[in-house]
Amino acid sequence: THVASIILTCHSEFAYAKEAIKLGSLDYLLKPVQYDELMKTVGKAMDKIRVERRNQENAQYGELWCRNQPLVIEKFWTDLLSGSIPSVTSLIYAVAEQRNLYMDEHLTFVPILFKIRRWNKEWARTDKKAIEEGVRNILQELLVIHGHVGHVLLQEEDKYMVIVNGSNEETFLKQLEVTAEECLQKNREIFHCDANAYMGQPVSVAQLSESV
Repeated sequence: THVASIILTCHSEFAYAKEAIKLGSLDYLLKPVQYDELMKTVGKAMDKIRVERRNQENAQYGELWCRNQPLVIEKFWTDLLSGSIPSVTSLIYAVAEQRNLYMDEHLTFVPILFKIRRWNKEWARTDKKAIEEGVRNILQELLVIHGHVGHVLLQEEDKYMVIVNGSNEETFLKQLEVTAEECLQKNREIFHCDANAYMGQPVSVAQLSESV
């Protein structure tokens, strides 16, 4: 609830006005008050409440957006790779803008497919969801540790697609290969699985769905 208080009083001493301000009063009016002055002050109070309400709504929206942004990003890449978003540059950027996602038109992307081919330890079916999330977290964390910007998607059971913001530089691609190998090793150690990583070539966003 947003409240703006206006004090009407017969006391003209500054001490009263000072106390009113200290208590958060918007204004301090002496009786008798002119109608125009009162309406002007009431208008100020209404404006203050409107601004506070709008700021609160914006803050709540911002908090909701921050909480849901990873889901929005994942949905965007899933839609793009599945063909739900046509592979036309202008349409892709229009959808990204519509979903409040920033995308630099000069970016290239390197797709990496991680496919688990064998589990060397039997896991209970009830653990499957937690393991899927664990594998995804390892892939995401190692990208960050090595300074890469990327997104990890679970395409289907035991199959993950990693889309990394990339370049054509040989040093970058070599480093990305090292990161991919480390991801395989980490998952082997923690989740006892053998997996393969298939790294594609750097492509534009419009070429991405055709390259995976």
